[in-house]
Amino acid sequence: MKKKLDEIRLLIVDDSIVINRKLRCLVGNLSFITQIAHARNYKEAEIILDIMEPNALIVDIKMPGKSGIDLLDRIRETSLDPFIIILTNHSESNYRDVCLKKGADYFLDKSAEFEKIPDLLALACGKESSWESA
Repeated sequence: MKKKLDEIRLLIVDDSIVINRKLRCLVGNLSFITQIAHARNYKEAEIILDIMEPNALIVDIKMPGKSGIDLLDRIRETSLDPFIIILTNHSESNYRDVCLKKGADYFLDKSAEFEKIPDLLALACGKESSWESA
C-alpha cells in the first residue's frame, strides 16, 4: 500500500477542456490539494511530471499522440510513486486490467463514477471523506 499523502499536488491529464473544468470545480476547494496542473496530452504531462513532481494524477486513456497507458509506463520509469486515478470513457475490463497492472490505483468510468474522485483523493490523504477537515 502506498504511503498516505499529507497534501496533494494534482496533475490532471485529459485532452477535454470540459473535463478539466469539471474536475477543477469538483476538487479545487479541497483543503488538502495544494496544487493543480493540467496537461492535454502525453508530451505536456511528461514535462509537468519533471517540473512539478505530482503525487497524484487523474489520467484519461485516450488522448492525442501517446495514451494514458503510455504515461503509466513513463511514470514507472521515474522515482515518483503517485496516487493514480484513471478516468475514462473506455471502461472495458481489458483496459482496467492493464491500467491496474501498470500502477493505477483506481479505474473509473467517466459517465458513472466521476463523483467518486474527491473521496478517493481524500483516502489518499488518510481522510475518510473529502468533507473531513484538514
